[in-house]
Amino acid sequence: MMRLRGLKEQVMKFGSPKNKNAVTDLERYIILKTSLRALSSAAMASNRWTALALCFLIVFMMRGIQASYAVFILPASRDLCLDPFLLVLPATSCMLFAGLSLMIVSPLIDKYGPEAVTLIGACSAGLGIALLSLAQSPMHFHLIYGVVFGSTWMSCGLIATTALASRLFTERSGLAITVLQSAFPLGWFCVVPLARMLIEGYGWRIAWLILGLTLTLIAITAIPLLVGLKADSALSKERGLHEILTLIIGALKSPFYILTGIAIQFICGFTDVPISTLWVPISMELGIDESTASYTLGFMGLATFLGTLTMGVASERFGRKLPVVLSFAIRSVSICVPLLAKSVIGYYTFLILLGVSFFGMVPVISAWFSEVFGKEVVGSLFGFSQLIHLIGSALGIYFLSYMAEISGTYFPALIVCLALTLINILLSLLVRAPARHAEWS
Repeated sequence: MMRLRGLKEQVMKFGSPKNKNAVTDLERYIILKTSLRALSSAAMASNRWTALALCFLIVFMMRGIQASYAVFILPASRDLCLDPFLLVLPATSCMLFAGLSLMIVSPLIDKYGPEAVTLIGACSAGLGIALLSLAQSPMHFHLIYGVVFGSTWMSCGLIATTALASRLFTERSGLAITVLQSAFPLGWFCVVPLARMLIEGYGWRIAWLILGLTLTLIAITAIPLLVGLKADSALSKERGLHEILTLIIGALKSPFYILTGIAIQFICGFTDVPISTLWVPISMELGIDESTASYTLGFMGLATFLGTLTMGVASERFGRKLPVVLSFAIRSVSICVPLLAKSVIGYYTFLILLGVSFFGMVPVISAWFSEVFGKEVVGSLFGFSQLIHLIGSALGIYFLSYMAEISGTYFPALIVCLALTLINILLSLLVRAPARHAEWS
């Protein structure tokens, strides 16, 4: 930056050459201007990657905190002398408000920019999580984790940062978004074990405080850089608003979207997030102690990361449909394992296979929507499908935990998940992607 400032001063001092015959002066002027432009471009590129790194950390922490809630349920319920079921319910609130936030985040991004939405959301989420250290009743968990954090972790933590990355990297957006979204499973993998260590070392209240303040500090650190960025906000104007809305309505009515974007997404949400949220008590029923179950939940995030990469590669080689079918086939096998074999090997097989099937179909389906309906509407269609997924997750958390509450075991809940996953395999096999229609071109 010092060199860039020095070049600017030299150019301002030198000005434009007045003597056109002074070749030496003219060459010097051109060299200075060229160097200034090159260094300016390099500085801007460096700022973009730094901004992406900060967004990565925000997504990393938000997803990690969301996944870590499962390891706080039992310690907090024991300390507050509450039925664990009462602290499971805020996870339902979190999913519902995450879904509702998806409906309003796009207009906010368009009006105020992804930078503002990301920073305000991250600061709000971090301070809210820090306040969970003072929680005394289930209502506090509903208000802070369910409403405040639920309204920000998905919409601001992933959607807004993805929009920012796509605007900052107009030429290499694919690489930038891939790097950014890898924070989603990696945050799960790293933060969940960290949360457990903090609980064991300092208690659940201090653990919430540390995680919340860490997220807040990252967001505050990002403020000077993100506010000063000049992201490309020129969105595609090739189609008018009315035309785009017509395309979206037409897509929502298509059998292809009804299957992949609504039915399959609802069942998927009902059978993945609820199991991960209830992972610790399910593991304890399978003979695994609470501490080990908390750490293995983190390793499920690593399996999710590897499964996402594998399904992405498979979709490029074998088409979009096969990875979707394969993901649910793997999930059905994973759920069968604890129902048939209660052993340590069976437990870790359940863990790995469930992780591999957790997230891999999401980017595949997003790419499928883009191929069929076009890039102009894929954001809205994918966002609506994620809303359906989150509604399924919220209902799944409630009903599966309620079934365990009244039956005293999680096996009926796992049987329901297995039956629904088998239905999803059938629905995936029935999907017939239409050729891209002329009106979607």
